[in-house]
Amino acid sequence: MSQQTTWMAQAHRGPSHAKNRWSVPSSRSLPRRASHSRLEPFNKLAQTIRTHLDGILSWTRLRVTNGALEGMKNKVKAISHRALGFRTTWTYIGNIYHCCAELPLP
Repeated sequence: MSQQTTWMAQAHRGPSHAKNRWSVPSSRSLPRRASHSRLEPFNKLAQTIRTHLDGILSWTRLRVTNGALEGMKNKVKAISHRALGFRTTWTYIGNIYHCCAELPLP
């Protein structure tokens, strides 16, 4: 009971006193803390975070996604499926340039 009262008193004093209790774990300590859990989903999450940590941190710093690249890739796939094969690779490449660069018809 006294521990709960102490916590309530810290919270009542303001966020600066309760900062250590509610601080967000750093990006390096979160996978380590989660991997020590006995729950398999947390271990899997920790491994995934460890594997992709560089990409996660760069995204939070730059806020750049690959959505435009994925959209372009889907356009190219649609072109190849729509044509059912081209006679030469030059016509395939020309069709990609025409559709993706929005070139006018000749």
